[in-house]
Amino acid sequence: DFFPSYLVFQMACRLAEHELDYQPIYQRTDEWESDWISEQGPYTQIQFDVLLTCARGVINEIGKIRSMSFISTELTQQGKLKEANSVNLTCLEYVRSFHDDYDKLHAFQSMLKELHKQDEDKVIERVFSDMLTIIRNPRSKQDKSGWLLQILIQLAQGGRIDEALELCQEITGEYEKVVSAVHIAKWMLRTDQ
Repeated sequence: DFFPSYLVFQMACRLAEHELDYQPIYQRTDEWESDWISEQGPYTQIQFDVLLTCARGVINEIGKIRSMSFISTELTQQGKLKEANSVNLTCLEYVRSFHDDYDKLHAFQSMLKELHKQDEDKVIERVFSDMLTIIRNPRSKQDKSGWLLQILIQLAQGGRIDEALELCQEITGEYEKVVSAVHIAKWMLRTDQ
């Protein structure tokens, strides 16, 4: 990854516009810096196609999900809701195929940040459900209270205070209990509940 991701993206788009194969540029891409995606839009259909092809080619699993989540947010902002939903469902299925629970939880958390921007309630429900299944699974060696806290914060930020309060009951760590109470109170004040 010698050149900045945005520069390589621009080169790939030029090649795609001339109907040339740009995929060799990305064949060995382990990590793809994707923060610029939300800053550089709006995008044409060719640019979206290049973005998605590039994101799918990223070797790092969490980086791939993060990039695709940014792209789905851009699709949503440009009114391409069907395409955005398709990308989100692809991300969901891809994360479910991960072997490592820790990677799954991190990827789901990355997805949630973008899904909240898109008001993708059905996909958000699936992600929360999958995260809770992993955390409640006795084979999971993760810090249960810490992950429950992360989910609780996401719920509260999404305005789902009742669900956050319910989840708070499962937190056993003292630190996490205090932090969860602070977050719930903060979001209750913001939403006047």
